[in-house]
Amino acid sequence: MKSTFTFLKAFLSFLLLLSFENKIAIAQYGLSLNGTNQYVTFGSASALGSTTFTLECWFYKSGTGVGASTGSGGITSGIPLIAKGRGEADGSNLDMNYFLGINSSTNVLCADFEEGTGQASPGLNHPVY
Repeated sequence: MKSTFTFLKAFLSFLLLLSFENKIAIAQYGLSLNGTNQYVTFGSASALGSTTFTLECWFYKSGTGVGASTGSGGITSGIPLIAKGRGEADGSNLDMNYFLGINSSTNVLCADFEEGTGQASPGLNHPVY
């Protein structure tokens, strides 16, 4: 009886493992962008009614990338991974809101965010290296 139970336990574990492996293989998808003019957008999310959210990025760096500035007082040359806006006109509604990227001179992750209207220093950049 004990050997039958051990066999059944091993057999069920094997079936579970096969099922699990198939689901992992099916779920492996990603995007490959050309690095020049392709991007991903989800449109306006105002219908969500959320004032807080989390952004996540898994990336595989396969080239050098092109650095971008987040504006005056921000990151001078970062390769964008996740960003909303860009450094266009400090102190206006054209400013960058947030940026996560790779510092193009040191290859270290960097981030920047800008204070919005109604905060202590609207339009001020806060780079993190």
